[in-house]
Amino acid sequence: MIKKVILLINRRILQCTAFLFLGIVMGSVYVNTLYGERIDLLMFENRNASEELEMVREELEEVKKNLSQKDRRDVATVEIFTAAEGENLNDLERETIQMEISKQAKKMLEALKGQSLRDLDYWLIPQVLDERVLEAEGKMFTLKTEILVIDEKIIIHLRASPVNKKEE
Repeated sequence: MIKKVILLINRRILQCTAFLFLGIVMGSVYVNTLYGERIDLLMFENRNASEELEMVREELEEVKKNLSQKDRRDVATVEIFTAAEGENLNDLERETIQMEISKQAKKMLEALKGQSLRDLDYWLIPQVLDERVLEAEGKMFTLKTEILVIDEKIIIHLRASPVNKKEE
């Protein structure tokens, strides 16, 4: 009789322990789904802010360097804005793709920094970028220059269209 009572108590403890662990697992799944997207968005914003800070630091260094040479007008920075097209992109993917393409395009035009505005060949800038195929987030995109502003700060607006599989 005592063995039956002990077995009954042990079974009850095991059931309570199982329900406790089940509650912990379900609670963690709920919290993960509730805050997972926010965490991803915050991580993206943090990465974007740190890259923006690095670009501002580089721009500050270029401006300091250009201040010492006031007579000569040189290209200080290249700023690129990208608009990614695509039907199956959510906002986070679109922002990530735009940031990656802008970063790659900026690397291609890095040689423009420090060049004199008088000696700069304006016609070559769109030719470097137009019809260029770049990869971002595992997808291929074709670039098209929409707006180009040439000054000490070159501003370029690009449109990135997904590459059709037929074109590859």
